[in-house]
Amino acid sequence: MSWTRRFLYGAAVAIASAGWAAHAAGYPDKPVRLIVSFSPGGSVDATARLLSDALTRRWGQPVVVENRPGADGNIAAEFVTRAPPDGYTLLITSNSISISPALRKLPFDPLRDLTPVIRVLSIPNLLVVNPAVPAQNLAELVRQAKREPGKLTYASSGTATTPFMGMALLISLTGMQMVHVPFKGTAPALTATLGKQTDLMFGDVNSTLPFVQAGKLRALAISSSTRLNLSPDIPTVAESGYADFDTSTWVGIFSPAGTPSPVLDRIAADIGSLLGDPGFRKRLGDMGAQVNGESMQTFAHLIRDDIARWRKVAAEQQISATD
Repeated sequence: MSWTRRFLYGAAVAIASAGWAAHAAGYPDKPVRLIVSFSPGGSVDATARLLSDALTRRWGQPVVVENRPGADGNIAAEFVTRAPPDGYTLLITSNSISISPALRKLPFDPLRDLTPVIRVLSIPNLLVVNPAVPAQNLAELVRQAKREPGKLTYASSGTATTPFMGMALLISLTGMQMVHVPFKGTAPALTATLGKQTDLMFGDVNSTLPFVQAGKLRALAISSSTRLNLSPDIPTVAESGYADFDTSTWVGIFSPAGTPSPVLDRIAADIGSLLGDPGFRKRLGDMGAQVNGESMQTFAHLIRDDIARWRKVAAEQQISATD
């Protein structure tokens, strides 16, 4: 490249960078759409509405929540991949986005077509059994499942979810043989386990812990890397003998690929600031959530690692989106 061409190229980059920085300085100057990958009522939607309220106050512009459920969160994700990469259409979703590539062919590539901005929180899943199951801990459950292969049944709330894939990973690690009973959502899976139509399940803390505290379910382990502040007597799966096991459900923010870095930095910084606010953290903690807030780079690495892990589990357990 000649000196003149290098100069012109450098000048163009400098002008573009200055334009992006100016854009970020004035961002946002119009409403922001926050596209939610699931229906109202769940943890992703609840997180979106907390962020919407707080960011609307911080930015002085409406942050409008739009629910676009379906296809394990992929309808919303694909919609955002087609949006202008200007920071005014954001996706909030769970790690279903890193599970789905292991189960089906997607019309988009999560790593290529979306940019991870910030992981907001994680919600652990509890491994629970109904009182008719004699196991008092995970080790006893594993022994029972191996002693009576195919007798125990486990409920799930959907294939592209961490409760289901977490159970698949646990089965792979332990060699348990159990019968899968799928349901369309957490509520019917929980109802079946409470009613003793199924023996056990992984379920999010919000849904399962009240029944554990009421004595209607027994918690054997928690899926996170650390114990739950709300119930610190429940051991982690890792403490129960399966190192590095962490299948919490996380919730994070994404932007279309190509969104200028200064805009991404502004969004990440403002949400990160909220996550550092004690009042906001308490509201998330009341949901049973553990606050995250890692850098964009750390979040991107997490997604890459997740996709690789779930592909391995799906292959080993022969799981597809139809299961």
